[in-house]
Amino acid sequence: ETRGERAQHALLPQEEADHRRHLLRSLRALLQGDDVVLARDVEAGRGGLAGQHGVRVRVPPGGHGQHQVEGERWLEPEQETWQQIRAIYTKEGLFGFGKGFSACFYGSIFCGFSYFFLYKFMKLTLYERYGENINPTYVFLISSMTAETLTIIVHFPYDLIKCRLQSRNYIFKYKNLPHAFRKEIRNNGVLSLYQGALPFLLTYSTFVGLQFTIYERMTKYYKSLYSEQEFKDREMSVNFKCGLVAGSIAAGITNPLECLTVNKQTGGKDFSIKQFIKEEGVKNICLKGIGPRIAYNAFQSVLFFSAVLKLGKLYNVELGED
Repeated sequence: ETRGERAQHALLPQEEADHRRHLLRSLRALLQGDDVVLARDVEAGRGGLAGQHGVRVRVPPGGHGQHQVEGERWLEPEQETWQQIRAIYTKEGLFGFGKGFSACFYGSIFCGFSYFFLYKFMKLTLYERYGENINPTYVFLISSMTAETLTIIVHFPYDLIKCRLQSRNYIFKYKNLPHAFRKEIRNNGVLSLYQGALPFLLTYSTFVGLQFTIYERMTKYYKSLYSEQEFKDREMSVNFKCGLVAGSIAAGITNPLECLTVNKQTGGKDFSIKQFIKEEGVKNICLKGIGPRIAYNAFQSVLFFSAVLKLGKLYNVELGED
């Protein structure tokens, strides 16, 4: 470090000072032809859950500064959930947990309307066509997966923007939801809003299919277990159990697909799922973030089905086929 650099570092927080020292050492090593990793942890911290990242660069000896990029790799250290929560709150406050809210909010509105219309329509159509003898499990599974597949057309662009706002907006630099849509369409075309749509489709059609199938099968079981009056008396507690179990199981099973989907959405055009699996390993992909995902989807599932039950009673409409 030069004297001027030491004076500047003395005025900075310890973490940022250490980061800048590492960056200076790395840049000087580049001039000598060494392989280094530039860990941009301070800047990455502004990106919510993105974690640390780095770029591996190689300067050939005698290359006179003509840098050859050997590749790019996201370096995300293993952190406990509570450590990530504390890091986000420390750097960004409560605002850090609200990133992507507008995309999530409007996407959920359009998605919910489209999904329930299609789901109910598909169930009634299947029962009318094949009669009451058709296996209910097939009806629930086909209806939910078909409805989710068609809903993806509306929902996916919002989810894409939401993930980028939450994780790596220091790359995409979106100001808000309208600006994100304008920027993507202007620079990359409409199809760029569907980057990673295939793994997303597999993830959410599988998740929703499992969630609704488990929920409806459990509800049907409890209806057969109790008399009509007993079931009405226990309906809220039964609904709570069914929603909790359905959300937890569906989230755990689809966690590997969710991991691939999020990385595909935020990894850019050159992201390779095959390379990502090779680097991370199958076990790590299956378990990465599984705790928060199960907790989130279990809680969301309980709230979701409770709201559906209450609103259904208010308007005399039921989710079930009867």
